[in-house]
Amino acid sequence: MNAIQLEEKKKWEKELLREIQTEFYRRRKLACENNKVANREKEKLFLEKQETIHGEAKKSHWKAIAELIPNEVPTIEKRGKKEKAKQPSIAVMQAPNWASPFKDAPCTREAQA
Repeated sequence: MNAIQLEEKKKWEKELLREIQTEFYRRRKLACENNKVANREKEKLFLEKQETIHGEAKKSHWKAIAELIPNEVPTIEKRGKKEKAKQPSIAVMQAPNWASPFKDAPCTREAQA
């Protein structure tokens, strides 16, 4: 009698365990699907916000540049005049010593031998 009851109890426990597992996996699958939908919605909102932020940043960036240009142009022109005054009208370039037409160019291979 005890052996029959123990086997019935084992069968009942196995069946209960299967039901619990199937319910767990069903709930988990449902939660994953819900998370996917929620993540898609969050991503759409994020992309919309990002587009608006970048659009506003571009507008404010060009606005800031437009505000700076009138102030910076006179200083740039002043710098340009100073640089032009410093540069001589004729520039003399000196050739390297080894490039003299009367001397042979040193051969590094001959010097090593």
